[in-house]
Amino acid sequence: MALLLRQTFQTAFRPFKLSTILSSQYSAFSSCRILNSPQPPSDAASDRDAMRRERRRKRDIERYQNDSEFREKELERARANHNMRKAKDTEWRREHLLAPTRRNLEKIRADPSLYQAYLAKSAAVARKYRLEQPRYRWRSALHGWFNRNKDHLSQFTWKRWEPIYYPEKVERTCAACGELRLSGTKLWFRRKSSDSASDSQHEYDCLSCYAFSDWSSIAPIQTMGKYRFFEPRNPELIAVRDSLKSPKSAQQEDPK
Repeated sequence: MALLLRQTFQTAFRPFKLSTILSSQYSAFSSCRILNSPQPPSDAASDRDAMRRERRRKRDIERYQNDSEFREKELERARANHNMRKAKDTEWRREHLLAPTRRNLEKIRADPSLYQAYLAKSAAVARKYRLEQPRYRWRSALHGWFNRNKDHLSQFTWKRWEPIYYPEKVERTCAACGELRLSGTKLWFRRKSSDSASDSQHEYDCLSCYAFSDWSSIAPIQTMGKYRFFEPRNPELIAVRDSLKSPKSAQQEDPK
């Protein structure tokens, strides 16, 4: 800036051209801007930053391996972040959870031996759940009944829902639990409405929310023809059904 003032003062006392003044002022201002502008980091500084980050990374890895308290805190933080993203970020779920699962399943299906092993393992896991979890078996039994009778659902009348079995899987958000079924499902339970709402305005419940509602809502209130609704015979499934009966509905079935 001192250079600019000195050049302007000196040119004021001798003949000059306007272009000369402007040129000298621009040069002075350019010099000041270049001197005061932040300089890009040198290669040596970049190398130091990279080495510092690498040391920090190795230190965190060593601490994670040897410090159980630190490891548990990091795992808890990671789980909380994962659950938060899973609950609130649909696109993140689609990209990081659903897409990798589908890609892995496509690779498995491309190899007949791997696919047979996958089917066998899935059947074993399902069999274990059915043996150990009566509620899982209850849900599976209801799903099996709807699958077998999907062409005859119009013969039944439900209190709260209208079951709809789609030919292809449909992605929807359950109105009861708020869970978005990203992979889709064929069976949905459309809530009955008194108005003439369009399909997009109706609310739908998933099978899990339907299966564990009050029994008076699960069972049809009217049946036509020869078809009969699901009736459990296994003692554990009967116990699950009875646990879903409200005191009022249980009293209506058994006045004694």
